[in-house]
Amino acid sequence: KMEYAMGVLDSGLLRWLGQLPVVAVIGDALVTHGGLSLQVLDYVKQYAKQEGIAIGEALDGLTNVPFHTFWSLHLIADAEGKLAMMTKPNTITDIPEIALSLIGELVTYRGNFNDKNEASVDRILSILNLHRIVVGHTPHDFATEFFDGRLLATDSTLSRTFRAFGNLYCPVRDGLRKTSIEELSDCAREINDVCEGSISHLRRKSSSDPWPKNVVEVTDALENIVRDEF
Repeated sequence: KMEYAMGVLDSGLLRWLGQLPVVAVIGDALVTHGGLSLQVLDYVKQYAKQEGIAIGEALDGLTNVPFHTFWSLHLIADAEGKLAMMTKPNTITDIPEIALSLIGELVTYRGNFNDKNEASVDRILSILNLHRIVVGHTPHDFATEFFDGRLLATDSTLSRTFRAFGNLYCPVRDGLRKTSIEELSDCAREINDVCEGSISHLRRKSSSDPWPKNVVEVTDALENIVRDEF
């Protein structure tokens, strides 16, 4: 796991991720990693009322702003331009506790996909004046719509290694696989030569047109679409 973490740092992925929003409004959609609960939105709504600002501005200020500030403080480059983490005691205290809690909810919450929570999804969209919630990481075999397009699970497990091993840390190079994997272990599963899953899109003719209600699945073979994999 340490090697994996260092790879995320050395490759520049950590800096890139630290500059991305935790939650964003794109088109008519709220886009986030795991989901948004009505409880979190109620807190954001109360905060927005207290501060006299819009709900979207409050959501951004409570999550994205402290997230970006933290990484700008703790990611540095050495004389050779290589990234390093700035180490000091209690660095986690440099991000407000409420921000940590809200970010954690946006990353880990999966309740939107409970059939009993359709009404809460509708309530969330009504409060935000949006038409759909797009979740980036709740793996399914295919990109999937729920509640007639109001909730999208966009992670179709395109990664060949994740589809084979899930969250296990398994070697993927042939030499390492042959020397370090027991025959009956979960890491002994075969990795497919091509990506599986699906890709879908939302497209409109002009910026003045409304977004379509449902996504369109791309029917071309995935091997012709997905050229490279991290």
